[in-house]
Amino acid sequence: MCHDVPTVPNVVVVSAIFTDSFMKDDLRILRQTVDPLALELQWWPRRIGTLWTVARVIRNLLLFTYYLTVKHARAAVFWFAPVGYGPTMAGIAKLLGRAVIVITGGWDAVYLPDLDWGALKGRWHRLSFSALIRLADVVLPFSDASRATVLQTFRPRRITTVYPPIDSAFFLPGREERQRRVVTCCYAYAATQVAQKGLGTFVGAARFLPDVEFVLIGNAVGAAAANLQSSAPANVRFMARLPRRADYRDLLQSSSVYAQLSAHEGFGVSLAEAMACGCIPVVSNRYSLPEVVGDTGYVVPYGDSASAAKAIEQALMATPHCMTHARGRVIARFDKRLREEALRAELTHFIPALSQRPIRIELGCGSTGEPGTIGVDLRRTRQTKAVCDVRRSCFRSEIADEVYSLCVLEHLDNPYELMDEVVRILKPDGRAILRVPNIGTFSAHLDTTHRFLADLTVWKAIIRGYFAEVRVIPVGTKYRDNPLLRTINQILVTVCHFYEFAQGWTFVCRNKRPAPTQAYIGWWAEEADR
Repeated sequence: MCHDVPTVPNVVVVSAIFTDSFMKDDLRILRQTVDPLALELQWWPRRIGTLWTVARVIRNLLLFTYYLTVKHARAAVFWFAPVGYGPTMAGIAKLLGRAVIVITGGWDAVYLPDLDWGALKGRWHRLSFSALIRLADVVLPFSDASRATVLQTFRPRRITTVYPPIDSAFFLPGREERQRRVVTCCYAYAATQVAQKGLGTFVGAARFLPDVEFVLIGNAVGAAAANLQSSAPANVRFMARLPRRADYRDLLQSSSVYAQLSAHEGFGVSLAEAMACGCIPVVSNRYSLPEVVGDTGYVVPYGDSASAAKAIEQALMATPHCMTHARGRVIARFDKRLREEALRAELTHFIPALSQRPIRIELGCGSTGEPGTIGVDLRRTRQTKAVCDVRRSCFRSEIADEVYSLCVLEHLDNPYELMDEVVRILKPDGRAILRVPNIGTFSAHLDTTHRFLADLTVWKAIIRGYFAEVRVIPVGTKYRDNPLLRTINQILVTVCHFYEFAQGWTFVCRNKRPAPTQAYIGWWAEEADR
């Protein structure tokens, strides 16, 4: 097989942002089957008035075309409907004979006149969304309610509901005693989000239950958020968005009720995550929320604080069986394994080669290996399928389509021993995914088992001695506690591409060399050779 056409097919994933957890989960799911090339777009200007905006639009369109042609992407997956870019890129994909998949159902696919909220208010947005839907080979809404909303106005070729992935193995009930606490969560809230998320109703319900703690998680923006906070009773606590998912999960595990009193939700990921943690849901009777809750919680009229307070009071008296029932609904209907199967089925429909499941091996899987891989480790863990030394595994040569080794190379005195094994078991047209920490981070030095730490230049020299094509993906940032330093660090890494400031790196490697070379030799190894 020709090396410039990858065994693991590429797809282009297009979105305005990739910051939300469910988008990151989707990218992880796609990586189990294909090699997703994420294209993050900034807005398409209504009027192209400066050279900068013209260059930005042309750059994004050329990069998209480059992924489809030179990188051989077989399909274009659109997360939401990017205005302007959507139909333009979908048209390019169709001209090149590629499949177009649209994942939608949120702000981009609706307009609420009572709140003056939603992308479909403007004629330009409606025309752009309509063109994208007509060009799409399949539309995947987040819920049946989103599906019904799309079908009210538009007629896609094929439309199938695929619920977002909920990691029920991560979001699970805790052991500590639950507090009389009600939680709601949003990314940020300004004037529009206060109404759309029903935050005024949430605060109003707190006035009826002064002995119950209400917690609103999200970043406050503008005067409307300040007014909401100043008018709230003493039992309402406002928290900024938690940077770590584990902190958010811990809060849910110690809470009793999750309230989602929104005017519109395409699905309600935070709601389902809370249910997976055993929280009893209380939601408004709008769009997808009753669909998510089913018979496990309470549904109240939108904007009715008194009804919400009454439902919350009843939910606080729920039995452990009710909490188990709420979690069971998430596992049965929204667990990430179901989305994995659905996305794989859709991609296989357009890329028949995916019907032959590739052999994927992870060397050094530990207890949290990559899903869908054959885990190899010297320790017997729940992820281990083969117990042996990762430097001398039990597999025959050139058997694997993909080889993973995540945060293992730095634990060896000689990383070349593992690199030799990676290329030995990898097929000539396969790919390897390797991850290492940055020597310039404190966390890299806190692990006393780290033996070989290096900077980006050294790691690239080592890995490029084995592979002709190496793509570097930055992982995390060096500074994580100070918000200002973290923001500057993120800009340097994500915008300026100064990858040296990342916390670590993932290397996606292809085209293994017929005769690998050790491009970097430490002085201690030179002495040993002599």
